[in-house]
This record gives sequence, structure tokens and C-alpha cells, in this order.
Amino acid sequence: MVCDVTPQQTTEMKYEMCCLGRVVIFVGSLVLIVEAPITAQSAKAGWMPFEMVEQSALPIVRAKFNKSETYRLLLDPSFEETILDMTFVVGRNMSLLHSEHAVEIDYYGEKEKVPVAFLDEISIGNLSFQKVMTLLVEGDDSTTIGGIRSFGRIGRSILEPLRLTIHYPRQLLLLEEAPDEVPPGSVPYVIKGRFMSIPAKVTTPRGQQEIDFVFDPGASGSVIDRKWAIEQGIATKTEDRTKIPAMQIGGLFVENTSVLLGVMRELPYRDKKAKYEPLGLIGAELMFGLSVTYDFSRDLVWLVQVEKKEKS
Repeated sequence: MVCDVTPQQTTEMKYEMCCLGRVVIFVGSLVLIVEAPITAQSAKAGWMPFEMVEQSALPIVRAKFNKSETYRLLLDPSFEETILDMTFVVGRNMSLLHSEHAVEIDYYGEKEKVPVAFLDEISIGNLSFQKVMTLLVEGDDSTTIGGIRSFGRIGRSILEPLRLTIHYPRQLLLLEEAPDEVPPGSVPYVIKGRFMSIPAKVTTPRGQQEIDFVFDPGASGSVIDRKWAIEQGIATKTEDRTKIPAMQIGGLFVENTSVLLGVMRELPYRDKKAKYEPLGLIGAELMFGLSVTYDFSRDLVWLVQVEKKEKS
């Protein structure tokens, strides 16, 4: 996402801002962009527990802001930016460096301009991130209905140098610097709109085809386009749910995957500008039985089937 900011034209000024890994310097009407990645400092990486709400595979972690007490945040790979709830920031009188500029966003089908602020530090487990650009959004909380109050989201922008592994059955995650080695079985992802898109090989009575799926851990179920499913002979016009006979995503191979039938064009994943129209959606229902690894530095994701372990 590009920051939509312009300098004050009426007065000469110099203004610096960290914008998703860049420093934007305004000198009068001259705009300079200097690469300045957000830095992450860490001790030895270790697995940490996370929380979830029902019907969502988004991990909820405990984070500190400028060495404050811990607060709950979503780790959301579907977002580029770090987002905080404005009500939370004001209510706790948080110390932030505020920008005079706003950023235009379109997260939920309606464009709006939101304020920009900067945190000196965000800490998650043994990792700490400095000079983090944050968007302040009114009421960005999707977890209260599930009984857990979260106060914002951590997106891909500060996770870029890292590898994130989420073991859903054990509710443990690992954030670490991306190792040099790349294990087999990965699949590349591409950002379409604000969501990840991954290719999958789907076997139907009409043969094997490669189609694009949106990979959205915030969605409750998996979906396949109704028209496509009927054409491929895996669904009838009267069904609301069907099963994909066989599907391969990188090194993951699954059979008889239960999916809802929907009209993908009506879901918020279509990108008209890029002429992108996915035929399916992979959501929490499938992810709950997996270990999912994101390598943000290489744009790769691994999906591994794991056995469920009962909580003690």
C-alpha cells in the first residue's frame, strides 16, 4: 500500500515519516524516498501460545506498545499495515507521534481516510519492532463477538523479514528470522487487492485444473464458485455444500474437502483493476487441521497436515 500523503504547499518544511519500510522526506515541494526497513530485534526465538475466536484462524497474540502492559492484537497476513483501534489509543492516552497526514484505505468496500501515527516500539514475545507506522481506525475489532477483545492488527509490513509458523491444533506459533534454507512443499502467494492468492491443483470428473484460491484465515469456511463446481461435475444446482474430490496445494494433498458453494464474484476478493477473479476461498475450516508457515521475505507459504492434539 502506498501512503497517500502530500506536503504542505504554503510553507517550506522538512518532514520525515516511516512509510511501510521507507522514510519519506518532504523538503518544500520536493519528495525524497529513502529505504529504511523497520528493524526487528530479538532474543532466541521460541514458540508462544495464541488465542483464537470461533470460526476464525487469525491468531490473537499479546503485544506491548512502548514497553506498556500487554494488549491483544490480531496477527493478520491479509493486511499490509499495522492498525490500532482509535478508541483504544485515546482511552489509554497512548503516547504516539502523530502525522498531519492521512492515508486512504478501502478495507471493507468503502473508501475512507484514516490518521497515521508512529509507535516507538511494538514487542511480541522475544521480538521487538521499532518506529512502526500505524493506522488509527475507528472500532477495528472483529473478536469481541467471540468473547475476546482485541485492539488492532499486525500486518505484513513489519513481518517482512520473518517466517511465521502457526500450529493450529496445538495453538502455538513461532516468529523467527527467515532461515536461509527453503524446505520443499512451498507454494508462492501473490497479493491481490489486500488478500493472498495461491494456486491449487484440483481434480474433478472433468480432469485436473489449476485454479486460484484466496487464502484468508479470517474467513470461517472454504468456498468454491457454484457455477464452476456445477460445470466440473462436483455439484448440482440444488446443493449448498459439496466436496472437492482431490486438491493439492504445494506439498499438501487432501481428498474430499468439504466446501460451501457460493458466488465468488459477490465476495470481497475480486480485484477489478487487476482483472482478478478467484474461483475459491480457503478459510479457517480447513486451516484448523494444519500447520501453516508464511515466509514473508520470499512470498511463500507451506501447508502441512498435522494430527490434532487434545488440550490438557
